[in-house]
Amino acid sequence: MEPDPPRRRPRAQPPAPAEPPAAPAADGEGAPARRRNPFGLVGWAALVVVAAVVVIAFATGTEDDLPWGAIIGVLVVLAFAYAVARRRAALRADEDEAP
Repeated sequence: MEPDPPRRRPRAQPPAPAEPPAAPAADGEGAPARRRNPFGLVGWAALVVVAAVVVIAFATGTEDDLPWGAIIGVLVVLAFAYAVARRRAALRADEDEAP
């Protein structure tokens, strides 16, 4: 006969907060900070890099050597990521407003 497996103890529940958080004021004071978009920094950095590469290529006369397909691809990916981020933000806002 096999021995019973050891039983796990249930995890202790964290203590409940003593006082519920106060509702934000109507004029915006004490409103929760807006969540930072992780796409923002990466997207802007990518746009700056692409713009710098294109400007330098035109300034040096080597624009014919640029991989235009890759540059357009990066811009398309950034556009799709921006659209998805906006849609997610809108859905999150709709979810927050729902009763």
